Amino acid sequence: MCSDHDKGDAAGLNPILNQYDYPELNVRVGIDVGDNVVVQYGWDTMTLEDGRQVRRPHLDILGYTISVTAKMTGIAKPDQIIIGQFVYEALCDETKELFSPVQLSPERWDYVSDYTGKIYKLYGSK
Repeated sequence: MCSDHDKGDAAGLNPILNQYDYPELNVRVGIDVGDNVVVQYGWDTMTLEDGRQVRRPHLDILGYTISVTAKMTGIAKPDQIIIGQFVYEALCDETKELFSPVQLSPERWDYVSDYTGKIYKLYGSK
């Protein structure tokens, strides 16, 4: 589903931060699709003010997709979104225009798709 996109303008956090001489924020994002698993690996025990103890589980998300998106995020430039090939292919044409192929050397990106048997392509926001 595609709709009008907010192309962005001067409204946002950085103009406000600049007013107070704070450093600007830059964000890097990696997005992909795939199977993951949520695992519990322990417990936190907290004591409330009234003396009761509460246990909360430690949870984490594990999987190939999580590892790949972490690496994609590391490749992204400040204020850039990197998406995987399968995400790109699912986008409508209008949204695809916001991204372009990311050219990387095999030393930097060598992930092979289980589905295609070829290097998994990445696309970066312009």
